Formats: sequence, structure tokens, C-alpha cells
Amino acid sequence: MEDDDENESQKTPAESSDQQDDGHEEEAEDVLDAATRLKRKFQHVKKFVFTRRSGKPCRIILSYNPSMAKLLLLPLIEKAVHTSTIQVIPGVGQCQLFMEEVRDADGKVLKQINAENGKEEDVKEPVITTEGVNLPVMRAYQDVIQPHSLYTNSVHDMLTYYGVEAARNTIIKEISTVFAGHGIAVDNRHINLIADAMTQSGMYKPFSRHGVVKESGSALAKMSFETVMGFLREAVLHGESDPLLGPSARIVAGRRGNIGTGSFDVVVGV
Repeated sequence: MEDDDENESQKTPAESSDQQDDGHEEEAEDVLDAATRLKRKFQHVKKFVFTRRSGKPCRIILSYNPSMAKLLLLPLIEKAVHTSTIQVIPGVGQCQLFMEEVRDADGKVLKQINAENGKEEDVKEPVITTEGVNLPVMRAYQDVIQPHSLYTNSVHDMLTYYGVEAARNTIIKEISTVFAGHGIAVDNRHINLIADAMTQSGMYKPFSRHGVVKESGSALAKMSFETVMGFLREAVLHGESDPLLGPSARIVAGRRGNIGTGSFDVVVGV
């Protein structure tokens, strides 16, 4: 090993120059091959100049017959620009930019005075909506976007990067948005209860027969949700019993629910 190091250190300037020349020759051959392939693919390309080592833009010379119809390059350039990827964030598709009203903690729209006409107007800020999500990469663009205002309707991503409380709030917000879009008024306490049930384990579970409902200890409560025969079959095979403590199970059995006025008994002293 020491002999090899000594041989490397004892190389003459002529040998180093020969290696550099070999590198230049290989690069020249690569550029020549690229130029040949380009000319074969496009008949109007007459010359292609590019130096990979310098990193300068390439130069392409096109030659057309004067008798050919006039060619407008602007539409072709615009088409190429729309189909060329300059920078991309993996997982993020189309983006839309619009102006959104700025609200305070109480949900009221902030106002400001227009300096030009002196009229009061809403305070707005630019907002970008995207198809897809990639929160870790988007945090790298803090010079363009506000990292503390990032939001996604992906409960999984909110749970992974911001915690279970953020995932719970996302569930509440998305459910409320769906009901509001259909003009349905639902008390927030009901939605909060659903979100709590979905995230009580520190993760989030679907609010369906495969998630929250399946973990219920009441066979009748599970059957009252959906797929009656499936839950009934499992209850029979496993010998399950129901203490009739939940409101759903008590309604199935024709008993008064132990909630509200039915949650206590009036005891009269003897």
C-alpha cells in the first residue's frame, strides 16, 4: 500500500497532463455522440455545441429551406415551457393560487383602509392549494410560504408530523366542513365526541364497523350500526353477552336509556 501511495505521489506533470487530455477526449466523444444522435433524430439540426465541464448553455443551430412555410417559434416555446418541469415537489400535483380573507381568533374578517381611495376593505393574503401533500419538503420553502400555516386534510400526515391533537382538530374541521356544505347544523359537541373516539388510542381509527364500532364491547351496539348478521354470527360463535349498559343496546332491548332523565332513579325513604 505504501509503494502504491509513493507511485501516485511520484507521478510527473506529463502523466497528469495526459490524464487530463484523456478526460477531455472522453468528454468530447460524449458530446460528439450526443450531437450525432440529435442530428439523426431531428433533420433540421445542423450543429450542436455543448461543453459539460464548463456548464454553459448548449447551442443548437437549425437550418431550414427558404421555400418552407414560416415557422413561428413563440407557440412552440410556450408549449415547451408548459410541458417542461423546472422544479417539483414529490407527491404534490397541481397548484392553485388565490386570495383568502384573513380572520382573527374569533373568526371575524380583518379590515383595513385602502390608501388610494380611503375605503375600508377586507384584509387578504395569497394562499396556495395543492393536490397531494408532502409536508417535510414544503417546510424547506420557508422563504416563500409560512411554515406555521401549513394545513392538509390528510389526517395521517397531520398525525405523523404534528401529533394526535392536530389530527383530532383536522377530523373536527373536515367533518364540520362537510355538514356545513350541505346546510346541516350539527352541535360541535357531537363532532368533538366522534373525533375523541377516533383518536383516543393515540392513533386514529376509522369511524366505521372496521374501526371504532368493532372495538365496542356491546354486541347489540355493533349490530345496531350495520352488518347485523355479521356481528350476530361473531357474537354467537364467541359466546358474547351484552350487559345492556349502552343506549343503543337498551333501545334494541326495549329498555329506557340510562342517559338524561333515565340516568338516575328516584329513591323514596321508607
